[in-house]
Amino acid sequence: QLKEPLAQEMKRRGFELNDYEIKGHPIRWFSPGNRMSVPRVLLVGDTVGADPIFGEGISIALGYGSLAAREISESLRRGEFSFKGYRRRVLQSALGQTLIARWFITNIVYPLKWKWFQILLWRIMKPVVIVIAWLFVLNWGKRMRAPTP
Repeated sequence: QLKEPLAQEMKRRGFELNDYEIKGHPIRWFSPGNRMSVPRVLLVGDTVGADPIFGEGISIALGYGSLAAREISESLRRGEFSFKGYRRRVLQSALGQTLIARWFITNIVYPLKWKWFQILLWRIMKPVVIVIAWLFVLNWGKRMRAPTP
């Protein structure tokens, strides 16, 4: 479905799509168990993990960047670059809490194979899900404005 618009745009710029191999790359989903740093190296954005529900990564990457900047700043102040506190900083942040909630939801809902059960569950749980989504899943960026330990 996307090949035709891509081919047209490439042709407009003097290239032929058939001259190139199209490759995809799997997205690394967020999981609280993902490695987030090693001594002298911090991971941010999709390298830590994209949103497991929506696959979104740009706003998430900005959140990771803010947390990484704080961690680097503190490491410069201490003169120590193990980044041992980065994982805790990420997981305790509004971003981390949001991603943990989304990871938890995907681990409950995605394995369900019975469509009728998913529909029933959604109809019963919809009001609760909406409240939880509003409080914990959406608007993580607003909650990140508050200082993070």
